Amino acid sequence: NKLHAMQPAAGSSLVRFKKDFEFRWTNTWTASAAAQYIGGVNWDVLTAKHYITQIISKTTETTDVENIEIGDEADPNRFVTAAAPGTSAAPVSHTIALAIPDGVNGQFVVTPAASATMTIEFIVRGFLLEP
Repeated sequence: NKLHAMQPAAGSSLVRFKKDFEFRWTNTWTASAAAQYIGGVNWDVLTAKHYITQIISKTTETTDVENIEIGDEADPNRFVTAAAPGTSAAPVSHTIALAIPDGVNGQFVVTPAASATMTIEFIVRGFLLEP
């Protein structure tokens, strides 16, 4: 039918649409309770098609560790509400409050409950919903 293509036996590969995603980022606070972006910048990194299945955290600097909230710019605890971050020896997989962003606020924000001096590594996993 001339509407198909053949691949050579070697030197070629098929690339399929990737549905899974993973963000890895480290945030550091020094005597501060300021909100910070997972991803480091004030950009939309989430869409309405992102479905978050897991958020893992572990602290590497533990001078003054406080609970954290994870959300977006409009709802600071949309994804995780008042949770203690894990430690290097025992990372924590947080309970997800809402798995789907609202589709409008795409920034991924983490906020300490009080002034803290800590460094936290985050791993965020999920998949993209079908178009």
